[in-house]
Amino acid sequence: MSEQSAGRSTVVVGCTVVDGRIVEGVPALPDAGVWVRGERVAAVGPREEVLAQARAAGEHSTVDLDGAHLTPGLVNMHTHLSLSLPGSGGDGVKTMNPHELALYMADGARRTLLAGVTTVRCVAEKDHADFALRRAVTAGRVPGPRIFTAGRALVCTGGHGHESPDTLECDGADGFRRGVRSQVRAGADLIKVMISGASPASTSRSPPASSSRTSWPRSSRPRTRGGGGSPRTPARPR
Repeated sequence: MSEQSAGRSTVVVGCTVVDGRIVEGVPALPDAGVWVRGERVAAVGPREEVLAQARAAGEHSTVDLDGAHLTPGLVNMHTHLSLSLPGSGGDGVKTMNPHELALYMADGARRTLLAGVTTVRCVAEKDHADFALRRAVTAGRVPGPRIFTAGRALVCTGGHGHESPDTLECDGADGFRRGVRSQVRAGADLIKVMISGASPASTSRSPPASSSRTSWPRSSRPRTRGGGGSPRTPARPR
């Protein structure tokens, strides 16, 4: 949470609130109010009720959306902000140094947030630029969604994505243990292991890692980062 936003109190009015419960028959809420205190949503409800709560707590500003619809932020569970796809655009990404890559990813994070996605899970990023971006977003230096990231993905030697700087080649139990610990040390919130190909083709049915080998990363989780021995995901609300 940035220092600038920590003490803000804002009530959003003039909106209709819609959330995922609409598929279960819960209707949208017209003429709603949404009270945002700091970087957390403190209350959602009928406009006057929410305004009364905000007034009782002290000074606040008001933003009128003039009839717009408002939804909770979306969550993208599979993101690659440094992905280089085939074509001229992807070729340009491949030639970026780590500093250029961090700026490129920051622009992607900004556009992601503007699209309504407020949380992303990055599951393989190049050159550990994701950790610098996560710190910058958390500190409020650049706009972007809340980021949970795996750092580099772990692959068998010659496995899917081995040629890219967003992966780390590992072999054998000790190799995968070292791989897990290196990403946790770098700041990973989660671990990504490539155990198959990337598309619904024959390679996706021919995993390069056997079921016994995929137990190695699980047995490698440092027992100092959480009660259950797994890398714990810190709360970074945005």
